[in-house]
Amino acid sequence: FKNILEMFSGNRSMLLINQVLSLSYLDRKNLKVLTVGPRTEAEIFCLIASGFNKKNIEAVDLQSYSPLIKVGDLHDLKFADDSFDLIICGWTIAYSYNKNKAAKELIRVAKNSCIISVAGTYAENEKGSITIEKLKSFFQSNIKKTFFSLNYSDFPQKISSKHSILTFSIKK
Repeated sequence: FKNILEMFSGNRSMLLINQVLSLSYLDRKNLKVLTVGPRTEAEIFCLIASGFNKKNIEAVDLQSYSPLIKVGDLHDLKFADDSFDLIICGWTIAYSYNKNKAAKELIRVAKNSCIISVAGTYAENEKGSITIEKLKSFFQSNIKKTFFSLNYSDFPQKISSKHSILTFSIKK
């Protein structure tokens, strides 16, 4: 039961959103936001509760029951080039069948200086595990400024659930 509540609480989404909120100079009400892989509305509601305008938020996932989330593929986003000021992509790129293509697609739909916050879980020898070095490698030539970088290795060894988070602005 606890795991189900956590799925809908937005706690994991806030790990990415909080990094963006620390950039207090951002005009949240007017930013065009894309969230990739939200699965439930929790991530969207966290964005709205954090001051982002609902009408400026687009959400895409491979499957959805919600009218707030479009069904789509990270590798082929149905948005024009240079559409978004902020992209939240938590726990999806690590499971991509073509991570470089997924990163290129995020860059394509991002405006110059867009802020991108990406994350992935790390569990040794588990499919989908990702390190901060690997996350950076997908975007390296387009990283303008890194705002936040957390690697799984920064966690105490006794912590079993570890992740990597990278928040940065891009240059095009």
